[in-house]
Amino acid sequence: MSDLLMRGSGLQLLAVAAAFRHPSPRSLDCAQCHQAPPSHYMEHFNMVSKRVAGQDNDANSQCCGPVQVNQCYRCHQTTSWNDIKGVGWYKHH
Repeated sequence: MSDLLMRGSGLQLLAVAAAFRHPSPRSLDCAQCHQAPPSHYMEHFNMVSKRVAGQDNDANSQCCGPVQVNQCYRCHQTTSWNDIKGVGWYKHH
């Protein structure tokens, strides 16, 4: 969020929030707004997260090779970050 918005009044912030429209659920650019949790930037991503979603190797991940951190759409549903494709609701911690 810009410095100008951060210094604005609460009413201005509400107006900006009310005007926001989430991108389409078909969007492949989740990282434009969302940042992965710290665990996705550590070995946990390779050892646990990718395996749970079945995206840990070329054979399992079909067309595109092992998933990268910025490819959220390959594992996560748009209903919730914890709704993993092909797995369902998954809460590790």
